Amino acid sequence: MCLESNLAGAHKLAGRFLSALNWRPPAPIRHVAKQSKASRLRLGIGSSLWYAWRRPLLTLMSGGLVFARLLGAQPVAAQRQIEIDWQREIAPLAPIWASTHFDPARQVFEPAMRQNLLLLGAVPHRGIEFIKIHDMLDLVSAEGLETENPRYDWSRLDAAMDLVHQSGMKHFLELMGNPSKHFNNWQDDRKLQAWRRLVRDLAQRYMQRYGRTEVESWYFATWNEPEAWKPEDFNNYYDACSEGLRAANPRLRFGGPGTFVTLSPVLRSLLRHCESGTNYFTREQGVRLDFISVHEKAVKSRRDKDKNPDTRVIVSRSLEAVEYIRREHPRFRQLPFINDEADAQAGWNIPKTWRAGAYYPAIIAKILNQQLLELVDKERVNYPMLEHCNAFIGDWETQTMLALFGDPKGNDFAQVKKPVLNLYTMLSLLGDQRLRVPGEPMDNLGVLATRRGEDQVAVLLYHCADDPAARGAATIQLQLRGVPFTDAILVRYRIDDLQAHPYRLWQEMGSPKLPTREQIAALRTRQELALATPPQEVTLSEGKLSLEFELPMPGVQLALLSRKPRRGPGPVGGLRLEQFGDEILLRWDGLPSRVLRTYEVLLAGRRINAPDSLDTAFLAPNQPGQYSVRAVDYWGRIGTVSNSVKHVGTNATTPAAIPRSEKIR
Repeated sequence: MCLESNLAGAHKLAGRFLSALNWRPPAPIRHVAKQSKASRLRLGIGSSLWYAWRRPLLTLMSGGLVFARLLGAQPVAAQRQIEIDWQREIAPLAPIWASTHFDPARQVFEPAMRQNLLLLGAVPHRGIEFIKIHDMLDLVSAEGLETENPRYDWSRLDAAMDLVHQSGMKHFLELMGNPSKHFNNWQDDRKLQAWRRLVRDLAQRYMQRYGRTEVESWYFATWNEPEAWKPEDFNNYYDACSEGLRAANPRLRFGGPGTFVTLSPVLRSLLRHCESGTNYFTREQGVRLDFISVHEKAVKSRRDKDKNPDTRVIVSRSLEAVEYIRREHPRFRQLPFINDEADAQAGWNIPKTWRAGAYYPAIIAKILNQQLLELVDKERVNYPMLEHCNAFIGDWETQTMLALFGDPKGNDFAQVKKPVLNLYTMLSLLGDQRLRVPGEPMDNLGVLATRRGEDQVAVLLYHCADDPAARGAATIQLQLRGVPFTDAILVRYRIDDLQAHPYRLWQEMGSPKLPTREQIAALRTRQELALATPPQEVTLSEGKLSLEFELPMPGVQLALLSRKPRRGPGPVGGLRLEQFGDEILLRWDGLPSRVLRTYEVLLAGRRINAPDSLDTAFLAPNQPGQYSVRAVDYWGRIGTVSNSVKHVGTNATTPAAIPRSEKIR
């Protein structure tokens, strides 16, 4: 083994090793490294100071790693001591992560997308609450749009809206699309009036269909990434949207512009327009703006498809926008600020192997915690939503939460959950109050500590570098203090690449493009959120509990400490089933309990789902019989069995096309 070649390779490994150890240079060096190039020039300091410090250290470490390799030694794991005090609250925690996105809207008519959305909606406790779908208004056709009584065909849009409603999710509804390709001039008064009527009629229709309260809980948003628009055209379009919604219900939320370019001309123009511009319809000064949305990603350009994610860029660019708003438009400083596309990589279909395993959920957890620490805690930003675009359908390496095999447009397909979907189940178990995490935040190892009422503490930990190839481990010494109960149960969940998740098993199978039904069944036995250890009943002394465990990189773990409720699980309700080819999808209404271990799906009284699962849906073979569901808690108490649903078992049929209804108002 050549020493020189090992030194060259080990130099890079040393950098990764420092990341795994969460090593940070001294504060003065760290300060210089954080400066932009322009800032360093203003300070008269070049980047050489940073490299002058870093390079000798890496070289020294590289030599050590070479000899460690030659001797067969393994790097020592990093250690982190974490103390969480029940009494030290920071603020309420809203589920800002609970949203997703896909496009285009026409995919809702594909059976695989329908199944995908129903499975995403089955994450417990509204773990995925909002969904954004581009081009929804392309599903509408109309005649007489420039008259006072246009004739709409809503049938295709109705079907898409109904699917989202059936899934249990809510809309982040972009007013985007071009019914009957009619709208081509945003300076034409007739078309602006027609758009205003269209938006009004759409809002009125769905309030009638789903109820005012439901629609008032949605977000209505502008056209996606309107950088190509002329600012004056976009402002007219914005006014038409705003006034259409106002005519239907002044309580409906509306904002935007969902721009891709940081502080783009469209965003700056819209802010000026909403603050002091002239409303096209009312001629009043200023236009309502209920939230401001941007798209800031870790890698923005498809041309940088081989670049590693830079999660800090999401923070810095978001702060740049926040600072501009506060400086130039202080009236809007308290408005909700939304990043509704905060992906680690632009381009959902650019293949990335790391999307198949633990790195994808780990980097989402990292992005979430960074936004909470830097924007919410330090800058007091009103931040209700941080969305990732991962509701697409595709294979292991695409930006999806399930891996698709087969034809998405027919009945011959199957889908398997990826580890990233388990992150949303894990996040759904967090409490509603954040607790302080003492000590300086570490870039690669983060902690999100929460509690719920007086009965539960939940601590989420992630270990993730911005380099998908980085590996390592950390020994976590977690201490809980001030817990107000004595007898409890300790549960710990894990997501990492050391466990046998479905992608690893698929590789062991030889990476079949079209797995057999038996192989799909085997993959699904590895797809659920896994326990790190079995639930353990513990007794706390003076409100204290200590535990120690390994957290691999990349990886996410959730430690959950719960008081025992007096009663076991309640009865499960709302059981229904739907056939997809030679499988059936069973769904039910989730229980509010936060101490469930699993739902058990029964066929003729015998459990058929394994392993344990907290999600409220299950794909089963197409077998006739009586199906029912019951819940089991961490103490093994079994709830009342649901009412049964009979399935007669039928041959696979192609779903009927969406009907074209009579034109209706």
